[in-house]
Amino acid sequence: MLYYRRKILLALLELFDGELTAKSLQKFLFLFTRSQETASFDFIPYKYGCFSFQANQDLATMKKYGYVEIAEHANGRYIQLKKKDDFLGMLDMFDLASLNKIKYAFG
Repeated sequence: MLYYRRKILLALLELFDGELTAKSLQKFLFLFTRSQETASFDFIPYKYGCFSFQANQDLATMKKYGYVEIAEHANGRYIQLKKKDDFLGMLDMFDLASLNKIKYAFG
């Protein structure tokens, strides 16, 4: 069983074809939490923009359980979805709509 926060991360990766740079994932996640009534993640200012320690820890945990893979490339660090499931279907309709808006506007 996954925490709802982790389902959000996995759904975000699924929406963007299973792969995002670490920076992009943090930025899209920040935009997403601004549309939530109660933010799922907290962010702090960082040298490349916003950063969530919660999201970073959740990604490390999901890597341990085989949900994601963190790959270092010459052009950055990528988070890749390893398990194929319907993570978007696990979200409530408001969060799903918010993620789709972000994908449409910025993806």
